[in-house]
Amino acid sequence: MKNRLATTGLVLVLCAAILGGATWGYLRDDAKEENKFVYTSDSDDQVDIEIGEHGWEDELKKEDGDNPGGITDPIPGRIIKKDPHVVVKGKHPVFVGMKLSAKGKINNKEINLKDFESLFVINYSNVTTNKTEQNKWYKVHEDSTTGDKYFIYLGDGNNFSVVPAKAPDEKKTATLFETLTVKGDSDNFT
Repeated sequence: MKNRLATTGLVLVLCAAILGGATWGYLRDDAKEENKFVYTSDSDDQVDIEIGEHGWEDELKKEDGDNPGGITDPIPGRIIKKDPHVVVKGKHPVFVGMKLSAKGKINNKEINLKDFESLFVINYSNVTTNKTEQNKWYKVHEDSTTGDKYFIYLGDGNNFSVVPAKAPDEKKTATLFETLTVKGDSDNFT
């Protein structure tokens, strides 16, 4: 009986030692991983983007019967054309994000996007709340103080990426918004 008790005790101690050692070894694993990012000077292999907004400069200078004085003298209800977008150049898929903010002065007062939106309606054309839509912008954050908005582009509907076209090796995102409409009365701008 003593032999059996001693053998059982020795087996239990040996099992506890093996289990404790294995646990200690597992928790002490020191393997290290490195993420390496390689930048190349090969112009054909680089990621390059441009912010585009065709026609905005012409809109700023435009003077006609509906808009005497250009944008400096906006008339309530006037629609101002805009088309902010990103052009991705190169052959690699990339993540594209955009921050919408407003900076400048109106009536000698510094403004932010909240102030701007009190004077203009931004007519968002390609913004979605569905993360699986393709070729749309998705709002991920809005700053409660300034009103700045942060968007990511849902290019191919897979991991928020834009896959550039094969030729001519560039892809244009959808526009974030297409027009601004002047609110209220023109006294807001004098």
